[in-house]
Amino acid sequence: MSPQVLQAALGGNQAVIDCLVGLFGLVRVLEFKGSLPTSGEMDQIGGCFPLLTDGTAAAPTTAPTITAPTITAPSVALLPITCPPDEPLQAGLSERTVEVGDRVREYLLYVPLGHDPSEPAPVVFIAHGRGGTAEGAATTKNYGWNALADRDGWFLVYPQAVIPNITNPAMAALAQTGVNNWNIYGGVLDSSYSDHDFFAAVREDLATLTCINPARNYFTGMSGGGYMSTDVACRLAVEFAAVAPVAGIIPPMGCPTLVPVPMTGFYGLLDETNPYEGEAGFRPSVDEAMSQWADRNGCGDYSETTIGMTTRLEWDCPSGGETVLYVAADAGHTWPGRQPTPESATEEVISQDISATEVIWEFFARHSRD
Repeated sequence: MSPQVLQAALGGNQAVIDCLVGLFGLVRVLEFKGSLPTSGEMDQIGGCFPLLTDGTAAAPTTAPTITAPTITAPSVALLPITCPPDEPLQAGLSERTVEVGDRVREYLLYVPLGHDPSEPAPVVFIAHGRGGTAEGAATTKNYGWNALADRDGWFLVYPQAVIPNITNPAMAALAQTGVNNWNIYGGVLDSSYSDHDFFAAVREDLATLTCINPARNYFTGMSGGGYMSTDVACRLAVEFAAVAPVAGIIPPMGCPTLVPVPMTGFYGLLDETNPYEGEAGFRPSVDEAMSQWADRNGCGDYSETTIGMTTRLEWDCPSGGETVLYVAADAGHTWPGRQPTPESATEEVISQDISATEVIWEFFARHSRD
């Protein structure tokens, strides 16, 4: 519920409005953490009771009519296949902008070499981590996406996060302020904008440029981009055919549809940034998060195979929501198989047992919303 709706419902009582907005934020935080409120948070909850019971929050004489929003599962045919240009786009990386509400958002688009403008192409969204940039994900991180895109004729999107305006202290506890960050779980950091709307605008922009297959959108990302990947699986389950979070996995919470979402995750047991065992009062362990995703995807038991120091867990998923997790015993907060760069000396250990990029690509190729 927005502050504007609260103002209408409570007759402009600002003290009560501020209190309730804070409570709504706290509820989101508790849902995100998966824990009971602390004593300080209980004090915050209790502090609202006098305002709500002493008559200062009396309803206005004429109560306004408020219509609650209805959540509906979007259709995969939302963007029909169209092939507007007759000639191919210039290959390579380019900057693009889209208008989303009152904001101008940026993304980088990689056009594969020799793409056929008459052939509907898949699109892979690759999200950078907290404090990162689209340019870093596209160039300096050395993930190896461009070569695969050139080989198979897929398009790559590197979206750019913005700095959320985190005004609620409870929200500030979830994320570092003043840096680029993804606004996960429907605006948990900043309710004034939606990254989901941003991704929709990007897809619409692409449809005006070239021939895109709307049934073959995919999403992956590292760290905070991994968190956003799981958020996409939760809230954009129909629009994206599969996701692949790396070094950042959170459980499904409040998902508007139960459509299975194929997911393959990657994690290092030695991750010091987003620890594998979770963080008390913040998020559950990776084991628990993936177990919840497997349950949501209608999966049963899992089997294990070993690849060097990496364990591959694959759940039995008869409903079509293939669920897989790769756990590297010798790796930290890194992208498996990524080739070292000059900055690698200051990073945690990179596992070379598998190439996450190649595994993700093959995983995406198996799945479509057709």
